[in-house]
Amino acid sequence: GRITLICSARSNEWKHHIQRRVGSISTTFKYQRFHKEDFNPLIERLLKYVPAPSFKKLSPKKRLEKLSKSNKQLLIALKETTESETFTTLITKEFQALPNKECKNIAIIAGLATLARSGISEASAREAFDKMKPSVRFQDAIRALDGIVLKDSNDRYTARHELYIRHIIENVADIHETSDAIIQILSTFTKFDTPIVKNTKRLDSILFKFLLNHNFISDLTRRRSSEDIGLEIYKHFEVEFQLDGHYWLQYGQFLVEIDR
Repeated sequence: GRITLICSARSNEWKHHIQRRVGSISTTFKYQRFHKEDFNPLIERLLKYVPAPSFKKLSPKKRLEKLSKSNKQLLIALKETTESETFTTLITKEFQALPNKECKNIAIIAGLATLARSGISEASAREAFDKMKPSVRFQDAIRALDGIVLKDSNDRYTARHELYIRHIIENVADIHETSDAIIQILSTFTKFDTPIVKNTKRLDSILFKFLLNHNFISDLTRRRSSEDIGLEIYKHFEVEFQLDGHYWLQYGQFLVEIDR
């Protein structure tokens, strides 16, 4: 009864794993991103209170560089200074540690919408998610992604950090799961009249155009040596989008990109 434990956790870790066990006997504090003017005070406290021998050996300039790589998140800064792991290593581990495939699918769906700079409506995200035949409810999967996936000012789902999700989609997530997410999001547009970009809301139109963009698809699949997967994305909609000029333009340019 005379011991106080002080711990840190990302908000999704807290809500999904920890809160139900110790929430009633604990006090929580939410820390927002820090800014450049916080760097020096933070370094002083890290050096004084945190066991980080490798961080202490760095020059003042290197310490500032180390802190700036944390994407201005305190927990990542602490982990990097104490564990000497890079930002990309930390977010790779976090994505791989998500509790189930359904959580990863939503992270990818929201991540694609983040890269498009459009976000995705809850209705479309839920529709795309349900098309992937999940064994977990949408709301349960979203709850486990707190701190990773959130709603923006337009009430649309996005990933919290574009840098985070770009690394996940380009380097970590299974390319088949990513292509499936692209197909299922695009499938939500098949109910609209053509041309689709003129029959949807502005942000939905941006998302549609981005997901079909030949540069995006070719870069993504070439990075994984999986250009045939890119081809399958376009082939999937030869009937549904057969009257949509934007679809055929991007399809044709993709074929040029892969020398077909």
